[in-house]
Amino acid sequence: MAALGPAAIPAIEVHLALRVANVGFILAACVAIGFAPIGYFLFRSPEFAIFSIGFAVVYLLCTFVASSGLGNAARVMFCCAGSAHYATVLLCVGPYVGGQSWVAVMLSTPMLIYARRETKLIVVSIAILLTGIAIVEYASHVRSPLLELDEETRNLTYLSNIFSSALFVTLLLYSYSRSSIANYLKLQGEQAKSQEMLYELVPSLIAEKMIRGEAIVAQSQGECSVLFADIAGFTKLSTELSPIHLVEVLNGLFSEIDQQCEDLRIEKIKTIGDCYMAATGVFPGQNRPAELVQVGISIIHIVANWAVRLGHPLEVRVGISTGQAICGVIGRKRPLFDIWGQTVNIAKLMETNSANNKVLVSEMTHWRLRGQFAFEPFRPVTAKSGDSIKAFEVILTEAKTPPSA
Repeated sequence: MAALGPAAIPAIEVHLALRVANVGFILAACVAIGFAPIGYFLFRSPEFAIFSIGFAVVYLLCTFVASSGLGNAARVMFCCAGSAHYATVLLCVGPYVGGQSWVAVMLSTPMLIYARRETKLIVVSIAILLTGIAIVEYASHVRSPLLELDEETRNLTYLSNIFSSALFVTLLLYSYSRSSIANYLKLQGEQAKSQEMLYELVPSLIAEKMIRGEAIVAQSQGECSVLFADIAGFTKLSTELSPIHLVEVLNGLFSEIDQQCEDLRIEKIKTIGDCYMAATGVFPGQNRPAELVQVGISIIHIVANWAVRLGHPLEVRVGISTGQAICGVIGRKRPLFDIWGQTVNIAKLMETNSANNKVLVSEMTHWRLRGQFAFEPFRPVTAKSGDSIKAFEVILTEAKTPPSA
């Protein structure tokens, strides 16, 4: 998976092409205006000057069309106007006055004003230009030019065409390079934001694989610990607070739990309504059940503090289980890292049967932590299959050896 969505880079390329096209419109208008006094004073043809000004207006009109959201129409219109402009000049002054230097410029322009993915538009524009050039080149060789120019004027016209075409393509390429650099920096910034968001959505090891484009295969972990915490009394609170205030409360509460998980290097998996799910050991050699129990205890204190702050009797049930689980990433859009297996089901069962403001753990978790926390037996809980599962309640005030962070 790339850091950006599949449409992000092509969209930036199209934006770059439109910016270059707008520069091309303005440059073409400047060239046309520059040739108006040449036509009037050098060619002694007011008609040529009027035609030049008219084409300048058309080029400027392309910028207006593009700013109206019709970028494709503006660029095709620009190519049509360029072809007509070239035809007018060639028919007026004839061949061999440097006008052919514009042929290379016109045929290369579509490569700069269109993105690589806009293949059809590139083909259409080049076809328009080639058709116009072929017709007018043939016409200019079978008929005399409309204007009769002496040798000195023809030489000056030749130099003017060479200089203006070179200046046009130089400035257009300069604009393209500047825009490319700006868009590259923008793309790098967007990639950094996207990667940062990805690191927030999935664990760092998974995020790194996704950035490198590696396939994320579901993995079975021999031992991990899963926590569920469900807030009791939140449904009633939702009837007393406005939706916006309710979301702010939930966000603030879960943000504090997120920080606690980060401090103790516990992986947050997801939230489901007012239920919080976290785990440890989803990657080999990282199982920290003691820290997970400490997170469960901290959640009780966090919810208690929020209950005092809100003046509402909020409480929380916490369930933890240790055992084998499968972890992986679900989906291509809005990817979600998740874990499955019997351990997850037992952890949820522990949470459901836990008393309020208590941490209930499975037998495997109790066995792993029997030397670090004080436990008392809890009544056996019954799974959906009908099996009876032993459970133990953490004695919150009598932890034997507080786990290190």
